[in-house]
Amino acid sequence: MKVLAAILLGLFAAMTAPAMAQTSPVPVTPRACDTTTVSTGGTAVSAITGPVNGYIIVNPTSAANQGIETAEDLALNMVTSATTTENGTTIELVPGQSYTWTQQSPLTNPVSVNAATSGHEFACERW
Repeated sequence: MKVLAAILLGLFAAMTAPAMAQTSPVPVTPRACDTTTVSTGGTAVSAITGPVNGYIIVNPTSAANQGIETAEDLALNMVTSATTTENGTTIELVPGQSYTWTQQSPLTNPVSVNAATSGHEFACERW
């Protein structure tokens, strides 16, 4: 009898408790980044200006897709101007590698990208 009372009490509590708030995903629209080319090798470009909820940057695998003679690394930085090599807050992407960032709070810092060779192209989308 006590077990039945406990079960009924639990069911009553579950039926009368306020429903937990349901959160719906925030709709986002993917869009192109500000630039997808390092115009001057060794000089960072601002690929993304905020605020953004997320982004993906891809360093193409082949030299042809990078738009240069020999495939090379690409560097990105979400804190300050990207250098051409990985250090501190600069992240280096080898050919074929990508970097995705997504967060609940929007990123307000610009994302800079750099490469050694002028004309280095990369793929980039933000949302």
